Amino acid sequence: MGLIIRSSDIHAAGCYTTGPIAKGTRVIEYTGPRIPKTVADEVYANKPYTYLFGLSEEGMVIDGHGMAMFIN
Repeated sequence: MGLIIRSSDIHAAGCYTTGPIAKGTRVIEYTGPRIPKTVADEVYANKPYTYLFGLSEEGMVIDGHGMAMFIN
C-alpha cells in the first residue's frame, strides 16, 4: 500500500492510495510540534489555511505539515 498526492476536484490536492488498505492498518503519522489550541488560534488567526490536528490531550494540537495534511 502506498500513498500519493495529486490534484483533487474537491480541494487543490488530495491524498490517494495506490492499492487497498487492510482494516486496522496504520496509514500515516501526524508529525509536528504539539502546541496548545489557544496558541494555534493566535498563530493562525489571519492565515488562510491551517494544518492543525486535534489530539486526545485536552486543548492540544499538532501543528503539522507533510503528507498527513492532505488526508481528511
